[in-house]
Amino acid sequence: MENFTGNLLTQEEKDYRLRELYELNIKVWKDLDMEFLPYLERINDSPFICTTQCCVGNHKPDDDGAHFDFRCSKPPEWVIDNLLKPLVEKFSGIHISLYGLHCDMLRYCIWIHPKEYGYQWWEPVEYFISLLEDM
Repeated sequence: MENFTGNLLTQEEKDYRLRELYELNIKVWKDLDMEFLPYLERINDSPFICTTQCCVGNHKPDDDGAHFDFRCSKPPEWVIDNLLKPLVEKFSGIHISLYGLHCDMLRYCIWIHPKEYGYQWWEPVEYFISLLEDM
């Protein structure tokens, strides 16, 4: 990944990450929450987004949360206004983290904590996907 720098996702990086997702994470390491895979695929269908990580509940019975990280080819202001802001306005219990801005490798992380808010972890993910599909 040292070859990819910059706060905006490039097509070359997206191609690399998707190849890594299928070749390494699924086939070799089996290091992926398979429950999240259909959502990852739909998110990654967007030409300007690429997921970098995901987790559902850490496999603990009392943890119904989830998270997913992504990189984007759009500027941070666009991501905030068009994806993150609508998501947190619709769903309570969503926390957003920005990682790597200081080292020129911006990644967005969406933390979903639905338990006390009365929805399932996948509902905000579906909404996020609908925002992408409406673009």
